Amino acid sequence: MDAGSAPIAVVTGGAGSIGRSVVARLAARGYRVAVIDIDADRIASVLAPLEGDHLALAGDLTDGRFTERVGAELAARGLITALVNVAGISPKGAQGKIQFDEITWDEFRRVLEVNTLAPFFLIQQLAPHMPGDGSAAIVNILSIAARMSTGGPRGASYPPHIASALHYGASKAALHNLQTGLARELAPRRIRVNGVAPGFIASEMTVNIPGAERELVVNDIPWGRPGTPDEIAAAVEFLVSPDASYLTGAVIDVNGGWLPA
Repeated sequence: MDAGSAPIAVVTGGAGSIGRSVVARLAARGYRVAVIDIDADRIASVLAPLEGDHLALAGDLTDGRFTERVGAELAARGLITALVNVAGISPKGAQGKIQFDEITWDEFRRVLEVNTLAPFFLIQQLAPHMPGDGSAAIVNILSIAARMSTGGPRGASYPPHIASALHYGASKAALHNLQTGLARELAPRRIRVNGVAPGFIASEMTVNIPGAERELVVNDIPWGRPGTPDEIAAAVEFLVSPDASYLTGAVIDVNGGWLPA
């Protein structure tokens, strides 16, 4: 298969820690990877070491005009068989977790726009251009916070010690709910919709968490360590593969045993 006829895998947030790992794995599987991120220079650094005819799309997916342009451009480029929604934000304060009474209207709105609205409307744009033979797969990066919530003030003695604020957990819970609906909505088109829910991952999102807060989190994890971006990417790779052909509406928890049964 030549590069121009290879199926396209779209990865949002492809210049971040988890996104980079997803891009590398899907490129190795033979996809032409379309990397979407807000930072063009970081996209270039992700694609530089990869062989193949990959695509760089820089812009803000909370801008509906950009999302529409992405849909039109990718539809003209070839067959879109995978979409991985990695892009997300979890604002932190100088002391780590933002407290309940520190959350502003503007920040809450931005978290919902990036984490919930942007993936939904990109799916809306790209689903009509995905094959209807069961080979197409959408994977959303969710979060352990969608089910465990992120409640509890900074430094609380009771677990779970999740370093993200309430609005992050709410946005991921909304995406989880949307995913369940989308799995049913898109089933007649034979498009699979699944999710990966990371626990505490050593990534750009968690690197600035203060040491004491980080220690509380890690002490809650039975596996005793943070996960790695590549461990998330491995689950994504499985979900876009033919090995997951009868899997839709599912979530794979990748959290070292952190989530209670």
